[in-house]
Amino acid sequence: MCNFKTTLKYAVATFAGALILCAATKYIASWFGVELHDQNTLELLKSFHGRKLAMLVAYAVIGAPVVEELFFRGLLFRLPSWFVGWKFHGKFRAAPAVFAVLSSIVFVAVHYGKVNPFPDNAFIGLFYFALIQCRLYAKTGLIVYPILNHFLFNCANLACAMAFGG
Repeated sequence: MCNFKTTLKYAVATFAGALILCAATKYIASWFGVELHDQNTLELLKSFHGRKLAMLVAYAVIGAPVVEELFFRGLLFRLPSWFVGWKFHGKFRAAPAVFAVLSSIVFVAVHYGKVNPFPDNAFIGLFYFALIQCRLYAKTGLIVYPILNHFLFNCANLACAMAFGG
């Protein structure tokens, strides 16, 4: 039960932090004359209806959290600990922090391509999100909590996109 409460606290911090970082990124970039756009997936969300929209929502709130957390946190972040014998549950030491940063960079990179060209106003927010996910996994020791946090994060993002039109 304590880990569920922890996950809910992380969910609020993750969404609020990412939202603030996205806005700050766009604002600071404008100081340098760089105009950062919103993610193109928001345009996809607006253009999909019926079955396509239901499939996109199902993927975003169920498929992506499970697949991405198993790969990025369960494999890329956790795998080195199997070889060097970190004590994973508990303190967040230097070695896990290095792999948190590396797996978070890969997480951000994977979120860009033909659908979402880099850079946009979300890349720093995504990096923050990925780091928080690593921290949550290290704190709880169970992948289910980062999956739940990812689910809540994506639900909040979809709800905001639908309510405020992207």
